Amino acid sequence: MAFVAPMPVADGGAAELRVHLTPSGDGMDFEVVSVVGGRSRQHARGAASWIRGGQEHAAELAEVRARCSHASSDDIAHVFSSASGLLSFGPRWTSLRSVYLGQNEALARLEAGPEVAAEIDGFGFHPALLDEATAFLGARNDHSFLPIGYGRIVVHAPVPGRVWSHAIQRDTGSAEIVAVDFTLYDDDGGKILTISDFVLRRIDRDSVAQTVGEGAKESVEDRAVAEESAAAGMAVDLDGAKAGISPADGADAFRRLLAVGLGTQVVVNATPLPEFVAGVRELTQDTVAEELDGAAAADGAHALDEDHVAPRNELESTLAGLWGEVLGARQVSVEQDFFELGGNSLVAVQLIALIRKKIGVRLPMRSLFQVPTVAGMASLVEELRGQQPVKQVALTRLPRQERA
Repeated sequence: MAFVAPMPVADGGAAELRVHLTPSGDGMDFEVVSVVGGRSRQHARGAASWIRGGQEHAAELAEVRARCSHASSDDIAHVFSSASGLLSFGPRWTSLRSVYLGQNEALARLEAGPEVAAEIDGFGFHPALLDEATAFLGARNDHSFLPIGYGRIVVHAPVPGRVWSHAIQRDTGSAEIVAVDFTLYDDDGGKILTISDFVLRRIDRDSVAQTVGEGAKESVEDRAVAEESAAAGMAVDLDGAKAGISPADGADAFRRLLAVGLGTQVVVNATPLPEFVAGVRELTQDTVAEELDGAAAADGAHALDEDHVAPRNELESTLAGLWGEVLGARQVSVEQDFFELGGNSLVAVQLIALIRKKIGVRLPMRSLFQVPTVAGMASLVEELRGQQPVKQVALTRLPRQERA
């Protein structure tokens, strides 16, 4: 399950929430969307399926409690506040009772508060309880990480109001990414829920705070003007950019435009309208020909770039094609960094989902942050392919016939 975008709702406001389910080869694909004023926006997506029950490998609760013996009361106090100033917690987020620390692991004791206890029977697992069962590990740092998604959640039994949450932090090799595995136990030590590859990414708190605070009003006003201008068939600049935007951002803007009724004729440009109009007035047949010749020469120079490394096998060629599809790039060198090409966390989520469908390999969500090149990803795909169990095929024996 990948988190695509937050779902802000103004105080006193309302939003319709929908979960769309689509049958797929191995279960069900789903997406979570909100609908406000007739407009829909995707917030999360993933895949779900039933699996065969069985005992998965997990440490016994008693052994975990023996290793995680150092109680930390500070963590409990800090988990209910956000140092980043981006989050605030309501009365349902008060279930954390104690935190015990070990070596690269931690154990939390949770007991549902009154609001959650009154609602818990209506859920397989209560969302607020699940939040605290995974968020307590972040209480030990500066809360400058926000989640990207879950690699896998397996629900073995309904989550009760009293649980233990055991967290083991993975070594991602990067300070920008945190990946954690969780196991939730009941009081008797029974395993009730397992989470693998819960991934969080470090954020720039000042930039985010400015975007959602100071820039929010300007953004809303700018888009209102853009919609009014577009309805009249005028050229508009949605983001006020004075320079071009990356192919990935352009593709995202195009998708957002298609989802909004802006009118019968819309012109979107990355330069202010007066500059755009002035440039159009200067266009002649000769200037257009010169620009086309210059673009062709630039493409030729790019094709001959000494730093470009072409795909060396079929897998790298397929992956390079998928990278180009989500990034809007004509050519992708197998040694180029995904994020330097204009990729971001949301595009990474799209790419990993596309790889699962096209190649049939479930890459960890953290993989692009650990191996941000086509070559590195190809090696990881081959490694995961080697770990997949080989399907046993039943052979039909033919009756033996005597030779004439």
